[in-house]
Amino acid sequence: MPKYRRCALILLVIGLITWTPWTRAWAFTAPTQNSRSFTCDSAIRVMPLGDSITRGSGTPDSTGYRLPLFVNLGGAGYETNFVGAERDGGAAPLAFDTDHNGYSGRTAEWIASQIDAFLNAAPADVILLHIGTNDLLDGQTPSQVAAEVADILDAIDHWESNHDPVTVLLAQIINTPGHNAAISTFNEQLQAVVQTRVASGDQLLLVDMENDAGLSYDIDSLDFMDDVHPSYEGYQKMATLWRQTIQNELNWPVCAALQVAMNIPSTLVTSSTAANFSVRIVNDGAKSISDLTVASPSAPDCARNLGSLQAGKSTQFSCTVPNITGDFQQYVTVTGAHPDEGKLTNQYALYITAQLANLAPLVDLSGPVQGGGNFALQYVEDAGPQPIAAPDALINDPDQATYASATITLMDRPDGAAEALAVDTSNTAIRAAYHEATGALQLSGPDSFDKFWRLLRNTTYVNHSQNPTAGQRTIEVSVSDGSPTRNVSRTQITIVPQNDAPQIVANNGLIVLVGQTTVLQPVHLRAADVDHAAADLTFTVV
Repeated sequence: MPKYRRCALILLVIGLITWTPWTRAWAFTAPTQNSRSFTCDSAIRVMPLGDSITRGSGTPDSTGYRLPLFVNLGGAGYETNFVGAERDGGAAPLAFDTDHNGYSGRTAEWIASQIDAFLNAAPADVILLHIGTNDLLDGQTPSQVAAEVADILDAIDHWESNHDPVTVLLAQIINTPGHNAAISTFNEQLQAVVQTRVASGDQLLLVDMENDAGLSYDIDSLDFMDDVHPSYEGYQKMATLWRQTIQNELNWPVCAALQVAMNIPSTLVTSSTAANFSVRIVNDGAKSISDLTVASPSAPDCARNLGSLQAGKSTQFSCTVPNITGDFQQYVTVTGAHPDEGKLTNQYALYITAQLANLAPLVDLSGPVQGGGNFALQYVEDAGPQPIAAPDALINDPDQATYASATITLMDRPDGAAEALAVDTSNTAIRAAYHEATGALQLSGPDSFDKFWRLLRNTTYVNHSQNPTAGQRTIEVSVSDGSPTRNVSRTQITIVPQNDAPQIVANNGLIVLVGQTTVLQPVHLRAADVDHAAADLTFTVV
């Protein structure tokens, strides 16, 4: 990488996607202008370089971040030419430059050994380098992999000594679902590698893809297709950060007069709903563009003829994609007529991910054998703790495997504190708290659905009263997975009191001598009946 001097940046920034704010400042001096002077006479050559994440594995059409990056750099007015020996993504619904050097399963050491061959076959002005995932997953230490990345940079420097300079955007690589600590350590060591090279006069752009792209590393994250590779949603976020870095840090010339961008609150859309977005069109040229038309296959209301757009002016309008039922690629195509250049065309693309509506869990207290969802229980006085659900009770949820909480509430308690709910939460991450004032047993997670339904089966009702109030008790049960609504199932308890025999206790102060007769008086005996405290008691002494 060559030496650079700081120059003023002249940028046109249009339509940033709002869900990936770019806020972190660069830790190192960034090259603001390549020693080669770029003009609009030829496209800037960009080499996506790395492993299967660069290739785009994990998405059906293997476009990865490359499709939205290429198309949207063009939408911003840049002329780019992706280069490399591999070609993936040709079956995508939107045409783009599919060239790259992303190789599934390859390591940093292998990439370093191929740099001369790659650059001799397809010279590049800019390299987007994302490498190290396979090395770390294969058991190499972060320091070993960081040293191999340094070897890649050395190989690029060696090639540059006899050729045109190359600007390298070096990614601190994305992590994996569940978060791999070794990857974070490796990324920290990449920072040290770059810092050392900067101190020696080299200049690099360090792109914190792990933290600044906005990827979620939750186990069930929609940003990932599997344990390693991003989904369309994740690749969209990577493309946005690459593009923002180029627009903010590299002094590329804006060549296209007709520019277009889309702005959408989120590319995660609930299935069976609509997605609303805005389109902004800019005429950055010196002359008017006429016959301006807009087309978007997925958004019929976007199709329109805008007439003419004056030089230096812009226009913006809103569109809707109705009834989204699955993931798809949303794009707009803008065409117009220029008095000198003839027909102009530009595009902007987004991956839209349809997520299922988060349906509230269904609690089946009676289990699949009995059926019906609700449960009935007869509670006989002095029965002790009794389960409030069938032994095969279940919780059904088609879209979640982890639950946040459950609430089990004893709705009516005529016997007050004598009635209670309880459960043993040992060997789970769930916390239980019974609120005597409300009769609510609160279970707080998160934890897996199987832990929740096992606790549900083991939750008990008890009534310690020796004279319980006959009748019905209702227990309401609901489980939350974070959805705004809850489904409620109920257990009906029928309380059956028992007529306990009265208790008679002799006064310990009564003394009767052998051969004598004593007349018993009320003071000599004590009688009690927990079921009939106010009743008259009669007894016979035999």
